Amino acid sequence: MPFGVDRFTFLRDHPHPMFSLTARLPLPTPTKLPRPRAGGLWAAWFALLIGTVAPGAAADAAPAKATSAGPSARAKGKAKAPPKDTASIKITKVVKTDEGTTLFVAMDHGPFPAAGRPYTNNTTLVFVPKFFRSTGSVDMLVHFHGHHGMIEQKMVDHDLREQVFESGRNIVIAMPQGPENATDSSGGKLERRGAFQKFVQELIAVLRSPKATQELGAAALPRKARHGAIAISSHSGGYKVTAAILRHGGIAVKEIYLFDSLYGDVATYADWISAKVRGRKLISWYVVETPARLNKQLIAKLRAAKVRVAHETNEGTLSRGQLMNGRAVFIRTEIQHGRTPYKHHNLREALFASGFRAAKGRPATDWYQRLKGPRPVEQRKP
Repeated sequence: MPFGVDRFTFLRDHPHPMFSLTARLPLPTPTKLPRPRAGGLWAAWFALLIGTVAPGAAADAAPAKATSAGPSARAKGKAKAPPKDTASIKITKVVKTDEGTTLFVAMDHGPFPAAGRPYTNNTTLVFVPKFFRSTGSVDMLVHFHGHHGMIEQKMVDHDLREQVFESGRNIVIAMPQGPENATDSSGGKLERRGAFQKFVQELIAVLRSPKATQELGAAALPRKARHGAIAISSHSGGYKVTAAILRHGGIAVKEIYLFDSLYGDVATYADWISAKVRGRKLISWYVVETPARLNKQLIAKLRAAKVRVAHETNEGTLSRGQLMNGRAVFIRTEIQHGRTPYKHHNLREALFASGFRAAKGRPATDWYQRLKGPRPVEQRKP
């Protein structure tokens, strides 16, 4: 070997005669060569000898297999991330009172935001009485507050929590934010076909969430709870979204309570209560002017359709039993328009007369012991 020439270079340029035949054979391309094993020095030397690997690359060839196998091996043992709890994060605030728990819920399927309307508040208040217990279904009252309203203030001003609690019915009440402080009867998205069904389904999902379960304690819903019977109460301008729900909300409504709230859609209400569906009920309080005129129109339509109507022109003349047994009940009241939901315990009276079942552990009442004769008209608060 000449001085100054390394062994590998000499062997490459002066192959031994025993390799002469092999040298004439076509060599495999580098991409088809088997990958050398870790520590395979002979394979690295042979590749260097035939010129398929550049000097200095042999040191990197050995660990290649181990390096490429590392990530896949780790991936096989990687645990799956738990599903994201998207329902709990919709609960933005919790208020606890002596009567129960109120959840503030940011709803995707509430009335607003809605195209073409300036309102952005998507909050719905949900009150769950402390005695509420669900065995698989959730009976629910949905309340629409009408004009110039903010739901947190309306819940307080109209004693909605307290009246639901005092009724002892095994229900929850939900009140979505309508047009904020505006003379506007829009129901936003809830006026669309099938939208009310989505609203109720989303609400049940939130009430089943881990956050709600933790906050509600003994009143928490079972994991597979679903909606039960649904009633709607409406004050003032809430009549419009209520009528849209009756037409095409996508879910059955059992009872309607109107608090000076019939400003239109008389035919919709007439069709709904006239339908041959067992268990439906309508109670409507009215004062004067437009609601008085339209309630009388509705009464005439129902009587023409042979629907049993109870109409009270002097408040207190109908008995509690008539409120319970009447399919369509109309009450002319002297209450100021803004006080019709609460002044004479009207929401509580509607719930006492409703088809909702009573809860165990409810407050004591003698309401059902005095079903005959003129009912007492009691003042709640100024």
